[in-house]
Amino acid sequence: MTNLLSRLKSILFQNLSAKTTIPNKPSIGRIILTTFLILFGLIAGSNRDLATASSHKFFEYQVKAEFLVRITQFIDWPEKTFSDPNEPFIITLIGKTLIGPYLKKLAKTRKIKNRRVILRQMKNEDTLEHCHMLFIAKNENKRLADILSITGNRPILIVGDGKKLARRGTHIALYKKSKHIRFNINLGGARKSGLVINSKLLRLATMVYGGDTK
Repeated sequence: MTNLLSRLKSILFQNLSAKTTIPNKPSIGRIILTTFLILFGLIAGSNRDLATASSHKFFEYQVKAEFLVRITQFIDWPEKTFSDPNEPFIITLIGKTLIGPYLKKLAKTRKIKNRRVILRQMKNEDTLEHCHMLFIAKNENKRLADILSITGNRPILIVGDGKKLARRGTHIALYKKSKHIRFNINLGGARKSGLVINSKLLRLATMVYGGDTK
């Protein structure tokens, strides 16, 4: 089953990467994504198939970590974001989250925007210096307004762990619904930060706030 999931994810992002015009009817990418989400629900949703509920949580955050790395293929940062060709892509975590170990593992073997990846835990405002992606854990959602006041309109992709966070200001909000992983996008907020989100990713979002998706 693990191999099947890997194949589905590979096929999904190959289709997303293809330079083709997306018709109004459901695309092959959406169909494959739906299939993947259904499979995820079957695996993560049954205590009879997995040992414990905690293992479901770990699998959930493994998928979310992979998602964070993959979506960068469909997001462009301003040209002046990287001052040096050898500058790494920095992901900062704020709060306690199970996603950390998976991102740490991916950072050792993967590149983002053809750059090595560095993972940091936010300690103070200075940690956001040269940060390119910020992941906000659920236990920090109550401080979202304060966090957003610090990030301002810097070119930082802000991802929140919770359904309503895109409406409240994060650029992307990841959440679990009916045992499936979904995401919403705040297009207006992303644009204010100078980020360009590819329409292929927008079409896969459950909700898109604050902008024309065409």
